[in-house]
Amino acid sequence: MPFDCKYVSKFALVLIHIGWFFVSPIGGQDYRSFSYGGPGIETINSISLSPDTIMISGTFDQSFSWGDFNLESKGDRDFYIALTDWTGRPYRIITGGSLREDDITNLEKLPNGNMILGGTYWGDGYFLDTLNANLSSSKNGFLNAFTSNCILVWRNYINGSGVDLKNIVVRGQKIYVAGTFESSLSIGDTLISSDYPQNLWVAEFSDQGVFQKVVQLN
Repeated sequence: MPFDCKYVSKFALVLIHIGWFFVSPIGGQDYRSFSYGGPGIETINSISLSPDTIMISGTFDQSFSWGDFNLESKGDRDFYIALTDWTGRPYRIITGGSLREDDITNLEKLPNGNMILGGTYWGDGYFLDTLNANLSSSKNGFLNAFTSNCILVWRNYINGSGVDLKNIVVRGQKIYVAGTFESSLSIGDTLISSDYPQNLWVAEFSDQGVFQKVVQLN
């Protein structure tokens, strides 16, 4: 489904509605509109604002076009991060994923101004360079911190069996990550095994990406 985006040149109010993304004008100013999308399914799952940039994360399959960018998926579903100006026009888009259905979490801002985001991918994937998964090609998670210009600062992997990284919360100098796994979960030097078909977990990291602990919730 295409995304219809209406915008103004100075101040705007961002509103989200299922299947559409648009910016409505304030104070009766003139505005223009444009759309982006492609033949597959595109999503927006997180937006972060700064004085001169809108940072958007989401997923897409097949292909989609946005401004001067024409993106092609390398698998069943890939993810993207787009940096746009306040008119909604992108000036940088980074994509990632693997050969199967990949996903991306919410964007969160760290106290030092860097951004953090996570996601899941199958087997070998790519994002800001190569992601290395385990040989079973199972579902794995990653946690990335990067600058507002999408320069990688640090990365952590969450491996195991059927790992899914669902959400990130930043509280002061701590980062909390939540998700699910099937029979096993490996973070840092900690390994958790379970006989249940699906398990919940919450992990704690410092804002420098140092793993602190993980708790299984069952």
